[in-house]
Amino acid sequence: LKTVKASIFGARHHVGMLRQHRVTTQRLPVILPLEGTSDDAIHIATLADLGVPDYDVVARAQRMTSRLDMAAAGIGLCVAPVHFVHAHANNQRLDALVDGFTLSHRYRLTVSQRNDAHMDCARDYLTGLLT
Repeated sequence: LKTVKASIFGARHHVGMLRQHRVTTQRLPVILPLEGTSDDAIHIATLADLGVPDYDVVARAQRMTSRLDMAAAGIGLCVAPVHFVHAHANNQRLDALVDGFTLSHRYRLTVSQRNDAHMDCARDYLTGLLT
């Protein structure tokens, strides 16, 4: 189980307008992963957990960097891990709409039982990504 701190990010001007007007009936423009993927389900559940029942899906992209680029351009908002946003090239153009929250992901890692230097290296690398 991997847990990360996350938030809903958007362009600074976009987030500023949403905060200033505090319109609760407004349908938020969101950028989601590709429809039907596990990432899509996680994002939809996260929005529901945060009390965002109404939103318009304005764009979809599987790569997080693409979603953050669109958010930085003011197209919509996206759910993203905080550490990923800090490392992103457009992070100075992004702002968090809500206080951070925790996302949990359950990963299952299946690797070959082969024991050689290449497999050991790959196994160590992949395990390191999840810790």
